[in-house]
Amino acid sequence: MKATSLIIPKWKLQALIRNYLEEDLPFGDISSHAIPTKAVSAEIYLKSKGVIAGLTCAEEIFSLLDCESKVLVEEGSVIKDVPAAVIAIQGEARNILQGERLALNFLGRLSGIATKTRRMQQKLNRLAENTGINPPRIAGTRKTTPGFRLLEKYAIFIGGGDPHRFSLSDCILLKDNHLKCYSTIREAIERARETSSFTHKIEVEVESLESAIEAGDSGADMLLLDNFDPLSLRKVVSEIKLKHPNIILEASGGINSANVGEYATVGVHYLSSGSLTHSVRSLDVSLQIVS
Repeated sequence: MKATSLIIPKWKLQALIRNYLEEDLPFGDISSHAIPTKAVSAEIYLKSKGVIAGLTCAEEIFSLLDCESKVLVEEGSVIKDVPAAVIAIQGEARNILQGERLALNFLGRLSGIATKTRRMQQKLNRLAENTGINPPRIAGTRKTTPGFRLLEKYAIFIGGGDPHRFSLSDCILLKDNHLKCYSTIREAIERARETSSFTHKIEVEVESLESAIEAGDSGADMLLLDNFDPLSLRKVVSEIKLKHPNIILEASGGINSANVGEYATVGVHYLSSGSLTHSVRSLDVSLQIVS
C-alpha cells in the first residue's frame, strides 16, 4: 500500500478538505435540515473497472463530519469486478449526505487519473519487455486543476507514475520562453546556476539536436526533448547519449494513451503527459444508504 502521507501529510490533507467543505457547505446543507436525527450505514461503490485512489481522502471527509468509515479495499488496488464496495460509513444521515458529493468527486477523479497512469505505464512496460531497454516512466505535468494539483499528483503516484514538479519552486526548468530572454542556452544555464542553490537541478527544454548538445555541453542536468516524433527522438537520443551518457532525458509534447506505445523504446528516461490530468475521465462511483 502506498500511503497518502508519502505525498500529502495528514495535516495538509485535512486543511484542503476543510476548504472544500467550506465551499460546499458555507451555511449548512439546507436539503438535509428536515431529516430526523438518525444513525445510518452507507457504502461507497466503485462502478467502473480501474485503479482505486482517494480512499484516505474520503475517510478524512467523513471523519471531519463526525462519521466513522472503514476502507474495504487497499488504496491503489485494481478493481475488476464491479460494482465493488470500497468504503463503509456509519453516522448521522445528514452528516453522511453532506460529505457524499465531495467524497465521490475525490474518488472518481483521483481513480480516473490513477487508472490512466497505470494503463499507460503498463503499455510501456509490455512493449519494452523483450528489447533489453528499460521502459520510460510516465510522468505528470503542471497542467492540473487549480486548487487540486497536490491530489492529482498523488493519484499519478498511486497509478505508478512520477508526479513530476509540484510547483515552480521544485526544479529549474528553462523552457522556450525562458531561453528567449537570454542570448544563448549557455548564458541561461550559467545565470540559473549562479542564482540557485547547489541542490537545484537544471533542466532545459530543447527542440533540436543542436540545442540539446549545447545544453548538455553547458552543464544541464536534464533535457526536456519537446515535440519530437518517435523516429526523430530515437535518433536524437542516440546522439546525445554518445556525448552525454549520464544526462537525464525526458520527452514531452502530445504524448497520450493512443500514441504512448510509440515512445516505449526510444531511450528516454521519462515521458511527461499532460493528458494524465487535463483530459482524464473520472471513474463512476456512488454512495448508497444501506440501513
